[in-house]
Amino acid sequence: DVVIDGIDDEGRGRGHVLLRGRESDIAVRGAMPGDEVQATVERHFAHMDLLVARVRRFERRGPCHVLRTCKHPTPCPACPLHGVEPSLATALKRNRVCDAVRKLGLGHLVDDVLPQGNAEGYRQKVKLIAFGKPGHLRLGYFVPRTHVPVDSHLCPTAHDSIRAVLPTILTTLQDTALGDSSSSSPGLKAVIVRATMDKPACVLVVNAPLAAPVLDLLSTLVSGGTICSLTVRVDEGTSGSVVAGEVQC
Repeated sequence: DVVIDGIDDEGRGRGHVLLRGRESDIAVRGAMPGDEVQATVERHFAHMDLLVARVRRFERRGPCHVLRTCKHPTPCPACPLHGVEPSLATALKRNRVCDAVRKLGLGHLVDDVLPQGNAEGYRQKVKLIAFGKPGHLRLGYFVPRTHVPVDSHLCPTAHDSIRAVLPTILTTLQDTALGDSSSSSPGLKAVIVRATMDKPACVLVVNAPLAAPVLDLLSTLVSGGTICSLTVRVDEGTSGSVVAGEVQC
């Protein structure tokens, strides 16, 4: 049982619990200040005396929650601040930008960090992990601290242009017979899609160079007008990073 009295820069509710007779900090995914929750501990960072947990049940919801439109279970694995009062979410994001500016030695510019429009809270970039064997490929996210995949379709917080092209991208990937990197070689690790002023741009992260026929098929995404650009990045490592490796094309 945890009473949440703060929040960290990752959007996790913070509180204190007794652990082995001493008070320890706890960070709870899905909880916000003012909540009283039952939490399930997922990890213990002994060197910081910090517990990381997720909400199992709300005993009382505080004032920071608003209506969720996301179909993913709370907390959303992609957008931990979805369902959070917008002014609080904006303040948290601004604080992170200000911290980054200070670390660059540009503290005198902090007052110039101002929230922009984007009232709907749309995400202009998505990084989707690939799941499934060839012909049964899926794109989505891992639930934090698990290997449970959650599909990304109908994500309400992704920019409209991203949601519009994802079905075509996925269909084309199925036609290439690519599977995720754990079930096929060469395999697909991730798909990154970013909204632009024109059509979205796409980056594919694979674990081995793709053959010319596969590249030709993927190029139809650009020639057909689905996306404005396509980059294939080859990452043969096992770090799990979706931005590592060398560019093939």
